[in-house]
Amino acid sequence: MKFNFKDKNEYIKLIKFGIVGAMNTFIDWAIFFLLTQFTAITPWIAHVISYSCGVISSFLGNKFFTFKSRGTKTGVEMAKFIVLNLLSLGASTLVMILFADVLQWNSYIAKIFSTGASMLINYIGSRFFVFNKK
Repeated sequence: MKFNFKDKNEYIKLIKFGIVGAMNTFIDWAIFFLLTQFTAITPWIAHVISYSCGVISSFLGNKFFTFKSRGTKTGVEMAKFIVLNLLSLGASTLVMILFADVLQWNSYIAKIFSTGASMLINYIGSRFFVFNKK
């Protein structure tokens, strides 16, 4: 259960994860922008909503494109993915609250740090916990 630096397939998975992540990040940020610009929703609530929308496309993209997980264990993977993303959502929301609310940083700058935290947590969790082929 470690990253094999000599296996080129590990790097291909990482690149694919980045592609899927870019798409999910676009969805997340677009919805975050719309909610913060056109509603009275606070940045951290907008973050929870937008993040949740990105999670749906993330599961599908990573299951079928990044990790090519096929078979009958979709329910187990989805349950693990939800647990992972709840942990990631909690951590990234705490980052959002810290930077946007406590430190009064610009909400978009806070969102950058929040996104970075969730990307790191999600790659490690997806690679070694959710889509781990045993």
